[in-house]
Amino acid sequence: MCSAKDWLRCKVFVSLFTLIIVFGGCATDDIFSRFQYRNEKIQGFTKHFAEGVFEITQNRFFSVELLIWDGKLSTGENRVYLIVHNSEDKDIEGADLTVVAKNMETGSTVKAAVLDKGDGLYRTQGLTLDKPGAWEVSVTVVKGGRSDKALFSFTTSS
Repeated sequence: MCSAKDWLRCKVFVSLFTLIIVFGGCATDDIFSRFQYRNEKIQGFTKHFAEGVFEITQNRFFSVELLIWDGKLSTGENRVYLIVHNSEDKDIEGADLTVVAKNMETGSTVKAAVLDKGDGLYRTQGLTLDKPGAWEVSVTVVKGGRSDKALFSFTTSS
């Protein structure tokens, strides 16, 4: 309980704590309520979400599932989540991911920053596509001395 002398300091602390709780909850990305959860085994790997776009990397070291926040890639900024598993179908934390989108008509590329959200979940930032058309998105995963790549093809709209 706050003394009369510390009343203002206590009031400020309680107000700041309340704001952190209220706005902190709003700032998190709740992908688990946005997408339909459904575990599906594909060649020994797990695809978690019905809306996910799923690929196994070229050398079968990893699987990559893309969850596109707005349902499909489009011109402008795209929010994309990635779920990465190893060949034992375990979540991969702390991997080095490189996400590059290439416009198949012009050859221009966009490299996105990737944030590690924990438990095998990653999020892109800066995946901004400049025009509609055919795009190839490559995801390179480096972890534990292994490097492998998954390729995804998309046709975007404006």
